[in-house]
Amino acid sequence: MNRIAAVVALIVCLLGAASVSAEEIKVQIDGKEVTLQRTSLNHEIKEADRKNGDQTSAMKCSFMLYDLLAKGDIEGAAKLTADPADALATYKQYQERVGADKLTDEAKKYFTSQNVVVAEIVLGGDIMLVIKTGAGKPSPYVAQFFQKKDDKYFVNDEAAKVLHKVLNMILKGTFKIEATPVTQEKE
Repeated sequence: MNRIAAVVALIVCLLGAASVSAEEIKVQIDGKEVTLQRTSLNHEIKEADRKNGDQTSAMKCSFMLYDLLAKGDIEGAAKLTADPADALATYKQYQERVGADKLTDEAKKYFTSQNVVVAEIVLGGDIMLVIKTGAGKPSPYVAQFFQKKDDKYFVNDEAAKVLHKVLNMILKGTFKIEATPVTQEKE
């Protein structure tokens, strides 16, 4: 009986450690209190993530977007956005300006452990992924905006203005993006 209880306790502990939960955060924006959901992710982006893209989460949609761009499939990448026609025009314009090879090379650089998806911040159906980059200049953080519609995630640069303001707070250092890490004392 004790073995079974120990195994069940171990499984519960492991499942609890593997789960990620959202934390409610209240922030003042333009004199109004806004409640956001922040989920700390701390996911190092790796080459293997190129195979994990789909539209079931903002992070996976990001992987799918950059994988398609890395393959030069700007039409497919545009379909992952809230406004495919506008996105396709933007991608084509960028591709014409820098060249197809440069576009794909830049998209491939997304898949490096120097880029870490630090957190997801949610306000209603709008989602902001916060990514800590290896570059770090002028700030180590960049953001990607998404919208959830019909249980799918789409890239959406027209996300809630509140999330853009939160990004500005992150860049200024007035919004704590990362959860406080648990530290262990040395003996």
